[in-house]
Amino acid sequence: MTLDPSQLGRSKGDLAETLRSMRERAGRTQVWLARRCHFSQTKLSNIETGRATPGLVDVELILRALEAPPELVIETTALARLAHMEWQRQGTGACTTRPILRHAGR
Repeated sequence: MTLDPSQLGRSKGDLAETLRSMRERAGRTQVWLARRCHFSQTKLSNIETGRATPGLVDVELILRALEAPPELVIETTALARLAHMEWQRQGTGACTTRPILRHAGR
């Protein structure tokens, strides 16, 4: 998997697909993985279908439970960061990562 910044907007779906396929290749059920990560099965289902954007800690828990190889951990974590940035941008309407400065007293 190679991350391409020109494909921003698709990372949430790509992340969901990656996590789901990793679990399936490991031969694990959602119930098993959810228990290992201390999630509900519903939360894991929402992550795997792209209905929820997982936090980095959630992704790290999933990767650790599935004993993902280091190179896949690096790529999947980068994808999770992109998905999280996109989620934040949707919520604010912002298209920049620069901080918003506010004047005192406003």
